[in-house]
Amino acid sequence: MFPFGNNEAKKFNENLEAVEKIEYKTGAYRGSNEMRTYTFEKDKVRRVVEIFCGKDSPSPSATYPYGKEEFLQGLKAFEIGKWKESYNDPRALDGWFWQLRFEYAGDIKPVSFHGSNAYPKNYKDFEAFMKASEEKPK
Repeated sequence: MFPFGNNEAKKFNENLEAVEKIEYKTGAYRGSNEMRTYTFEKDKVRRVVEIFCGKDSPSPSATYPYGKEEFLQGLKAFEIGKWKESYNDPRALDGWFWQLRFEYAGDIKPVSFHGSNAYPKNYKDFEAFMKASEEKPK
């Protein structure tokens, strides 16, 4: 993928203007998994949350507190373009994982990041941003 230097980080942020879909998945290897899909409708962000717990069916949600411009500016602040493509802790045999995928309009190729029991230094703040104002499904 990229070596994720300053030029690549800048290009990543520029490409966010053409993003059509973001998929963010987290979960435990022997537990629940959550998939958040973000799409854009004009100036709004649509988030669908699916929570998989064993054999339970997904629980959808579609609320997000930010408009598209504010959301994209928030993503740029995390400097995701400087993240490594993969974070792994080889000492952990079980635990949790995360995956993040960006899909774009036009000829821009999708970009993905993932980790297993490891993450970039600003990941916890990123996770809180992505889960902002979530309500538990009723």
